[in-house]
Amino acid sequence: MSARGRSGLAAKKRNTDSVAVAYLGEGAVDQGGFLESLNLAAVHDLPVVFVVEDNDWAISTPQERVTDVEFASNRADGFDMPGVHVDRDDAVAVYEAAAEAVGRARDGNGPTVLSIQVHRRMGHLVGDPQSYRSDEDQAAAMDRDSIERMEGHLRDHGVDDDAMAEMREDAHARVDDGFTPIINPPEVAILGVSRVRERAQPDDDGVAFRETLPLDLSFDHRVVDGADAARFLGTLAERVEDAGRYAAE
Repeated sequence: MSARGRSGLAAKKRNTDSVAVAYLGEGAVDQGGFLESLNLAAVHDLPVVFVVEDNDWAISTPQERVTDVEFASNRADGFDMPGVHVDRDDAVAVYEAAAEAVGRARDGNGPTVLSIQVHRRMGHLVGDPQSYRSDEDQAAAMDRDSIERMEGHLRDHGVDDDAMAEMREDAHARVDDGFTPIINPPEVAILGVSRVRERAQPDDDGVAFRETLPLDLSFDHRVVDGADAARFLGTLAERVEDAGRYAAE
């Protein structure tokens, strides 16, 4: 049961007008945890909005390789709940679709799956060369700027350049105030070492059982380059194995 599902259940039991909003990428729409959360929300008519940010890529895997539905919102069909797809990351269209979904939840009419077609303008993490994407796909993403689209919408409704410059400055200040503590945390990486256990390891004669030391490195990919982290972990594993007592994985 997801955290947002629990929040929605709590809101319903407490009879409040709170609505839980869960965010995920399209790469997660076929995972069991997501589908179980949809089932729970549907069975209990929970006030939950599931927002799927669909950028066509699950890390480096294109959407059509991992799912059999055109839009993530189609997953709602199997749970008898509304599924709404917004075909581009237009702020006004997203606001209108979200407002309808939140209003439906607050009125006691249950959950909604809301899928938003977004664009990925950079790699999945720092240092990602994006060799799996065509030049045309990357160029198309760069041409789709939702901020420029919103500026055009505001101009069409009489907002002048001075007012937009003030809004942009305020937005930058809010981002700087809100994200500086996150991007520059005291620890940008955590090395995890699990208990030693016997595992099958390949050797020259086939397979042998060796005492193995599992290693895991969690890091903030906005600060640490993924390739550097992989090299560090690989070097650490080599040194563990060179010591001769344990294999490392």
